[in-house]
Amino acid sequence: ASGMVRPAFDVARRFQMYDQVLERIYVDDAGHRVMLSAAYGRLQSVGLQMHRPEVCYRAGGFVVGDVHDGVVALQGGRRLPVTRLVAQMPGRHEPVTYWQLLGQEVAGDATGFRLQQLRLGLQKALPDGMLVRVSTLDADARQGWAIQQAFILDLSAALSGPAKQRVLGGPA
Repeated sequence: ASGMVRPAFDVARRFQMYDQVLERIYVDDAGHRVMLSAAYGRLQSVGLQMHRPEVCYRAGGFVVGDVHDGVVALQGGRRLPVTRLVAQMPGRHEPVTYWQLLGQEVAGDATGFRLQQLRLGLQKALPDGMLVRVSTLDADARQGWAIQQAFILDLSAALSGPAKQRVLGGPA
C-alpha cells in the first residue's frame, strides 16, 4: 500500500498555516483508490500562504509537471475552479486535483488566493482557509483526473448545507 504525501506539518503548524488536517482513502467498486486531504487553517493572513501541492510534492522528492487550471462542473450549474498537476517519482505516478478556500470563496490558483488575501486584509478581515486535495495513483493522468472528478461530484452530492459550503465554497 502506498502512503500519502503530507505537507511539512511541523513547519506549517509553527507558522500557523494549518490547525487541522483530515486524510482519508476511498475505494470505489472498481477498486480505484482516491486519496482525500483537507487542511484547515483558522487565520489566513496576507503574510501566510497555504502549502500548495506543487510545493509539498517537490519537497517530498517528486517531479511535478503538467500544472494547469481546470474546472469541475457541479450540480446546479456551479463551477468549481481547481488546479491539476501530475507528481511523479520512480514507481509512482500521481495525478492531483486541488482547490483552496478563503472563508467561503474558492481561489482557483495561487495568484487568485493571494489577491483574495490582500483584498480581505485591506478590509481587516482575516478569514479561515482550507486546501482540499484529491489524488489517485494512475499512470494515465487523464483517467486519474476523470476518477477524481467523479469523486468530487459524489462528494458534492453527499454533502449538504454548511458542510457543502465549507468544502466546496459558495454563497452563504
